[in-house]
Amino acid sequence: MKKSITLFFLVLLIISAAGINASAWPWSAKPVKAEIVFVLGDVKVNGKKAETGTIINFNDIIETGNGSIVRILAAEKTVVQLKANSKMHYRLNDKKGELYLEKGWIAGVTRKVFTKDGKYSVRTPTAVAAIRGTSYCFKVENDLSSYFCICNGTINMTAAGENKGEDISSAHHFGERFIMADGKVSIEEAGMLYHTDEDLEELAAVINEKIDWSKLD
Repeated sequence: MKKSITLFFLVLLIISAAGINASAWPWSAKPVKAEIVFVLGDVKVNGKKAETGTIINFNDIIETGNGSIVRILAAEKTVVQLKANSKMHYRLNDKKGELYLEKGWIAGVTRKVFTKDGKYSVRTPTAVAAIRGTSYCFKVENDLSSYFCICNGTINMTAAGENKGEDISSAHHFGERFIMADGKVSIEEAGMLYHTDEDLEELAAVINEKIDWSKLD
């Protein structure tokens, strides 16, 4: 018993030394493994060259170079794509996971619940989007500005530093920009930028789905 307690506190000490938030550590969560299903150009996972078939594990870091694209299939009905010069931290588990887009561009289509609370998050430096059955496209424009488009469906959008978000629905693209200034985030409408219908339709086809732009997903 004493040995078990000692080991527990040793793990806590290691986590603390590594700068990891122990309260957020997924002790009882099951990681959602993913797989790269398409690569174009220079793509790395944890600094190593990636290719089609590369497995993505919890806390892996995926990066794309100039002119590069990678598509990742997670769970059964979730696909995400990163375009050039992107960096994403993969942190999906079956409780309440997230994808942290540190920089660059991400789009995704998800059609089947794989977490216990029915959603996962895509986070940028200025906002967090809670994803359910939705199609979306987000871009980190710089450290202080992120673009979010609810392409088809409903997403709960929360500005960085805020505790409560707002549900936003769109059947055919609604874009907003979340801008950090003086420690606060302002929101402005931004239209449809950085992507097309075809971008999302191609992603949906990866999981054998179609997007009906005439109604909410």
